[in-house]
Amino acid sequence: MIHLTVPVRSNFVIIPNHLAQRLRNGLAVAIATYMLSSPPGTPVSIDALCEHFEEGEIRIARALHRLEEEGYLVRRRERLPSGRFRTSTYIRNVPEAYGGLPTPDAPVLALVDTEEADPPLASPQPDEPPAAPPAPAEPAEPVDPPAPTEPDAPRGPVTLAAVATSAEPPGPPPPVDPAALAFLTALRRTDPRLILTAADAASLAPQVAAWFAAGVDEHHLTGLLANGLPRPLLRPARLLAYRLKNLPLPLPEPPPRATVAHVQTCGTCGRPFHSPHPGTCPDCTASSPHPYAAPEAETPTAQPPAHPANDLSPVARASLAALRATTAAADRPSPTDRRKPYVPRR
Repeated sequence: MIHLTVPVRSNFVIIPNHLAQRLRNGLAVAIATYMLSSPPGTPVSIDALCEHFEEGEIRIARALHRLEEEGYLVRRRERLPSGRFRTSTYIRNVPEAYGGLPTPDAPVLALVDTEEADPPLASPQPDEPPAAPPAPAEPAEPVDPPAPTEPDAPRGPVTLAAVATSAEPPGPPPPVDPAALAFLTALRRTDPRLILTAADAASLAPQVAAWFAAGVDEHHLTGLLANGLPRPLLRPARLLAYRLKNLPLPLPEPPPRATVAHVQTCGTCGRPFHSPHPGTCPDCTASSPHPYAAPEAETPTAQPPAHPANDLSPVARASLAALRATTAAADRPSPTDRRKPYVPRR
């Protein structure tokens, strides 16, 4: 509920909350308000109230009895000095149970007569001697008249138009999130009763954007707004504003995910090993030299022992060469040798 109130400085009546909310009887509250707003002496009999209200005598009588039970209304039959009787109705704005005075003559009571009484007869007064004429007053010294002042402007009742004109001009409307506006427009596809005007969608768009910023996606927000709608749905904009009023808690940060090493195949030995990048296994990497490492110094190796033939003299070498040539010639077959090669039998 949104209050659109204008300050009123004339022609108003003060009604306490316990009178407006506690009775739960609309006609009784209306009759009490009418009596409190009427001047003293206004007729408030059942016939007079029937002329003012549309309800009948039975309902008005029940409402008056309800006011009497709650302590707001007191009716007494009083005798006038002229000998006639009348019923005086006293209406309280605060009953005795809520701190009101128990006597009907308290200042909080507004006396409302249901029947006009005859005016009391004036009692005769004894004759009194005429009073002496007053002595003539001495002429006073002339006094300068005060300077004329400008009359104050008449102050009339405050109206809604005057308040609207005196208010400051509204500034430019804030920018509307297009994603939130599109979401509100598409709600009628879920439920045809969720039809919003342009002004309602613009006022609800910041709240929808706040829900999106809190980590709620469109699917879950649609279920939150469109599920369990009452029947009939008279004011969809107010219902959506109530459901969007309380923001959810933001999502916590996700825990860090553990890095899983992939299985690679060593390009040197062919064994599998865990590594995020292909290459060689740790054993091969440790055994192979680094590509940027300095070359190691060569270590001297032992010379093989010298052949005995290398220690011969030149004459001995020539004789050895001639012996090798003769032996090779003897092993070579002769062209006159026509022996058939040996073929084994089967």
